Amino acid sequence: ASMREIGFWLAPWARGRGVMTGAARLACGWGFDDLGLRRIEWWANVGNEASRAVALRLGFTREGTCRARLLHRGERVDGWVGGLLPGELT
Repeated sequence: ASMREIGFWLAPWARGRGVMTGAARLACGWGFDDLGLRRIEWWANVGNEASRAVALRLGFTREGTCRARLLHRGERVDGWVGGLLPGELT
């Protein structure tokens, strides 16, 4: 497939040190360079500013909000979606 999705979660004690940004950058680079992906999508619950910040640092463009798109703790919640194309990874 030429498109995949990335999601991430980090233990609270490890946050704020660039660990997630670095790991996600490596994963996206591997997807483009080794797997030949043409698009990577990022999804997060609306309001998840930490996830949004990581995605923006990586070069993702937030493309919209989808109503009741994600399942969170058994409930449907609105989700942000973003896309990253080859050459956009920062």
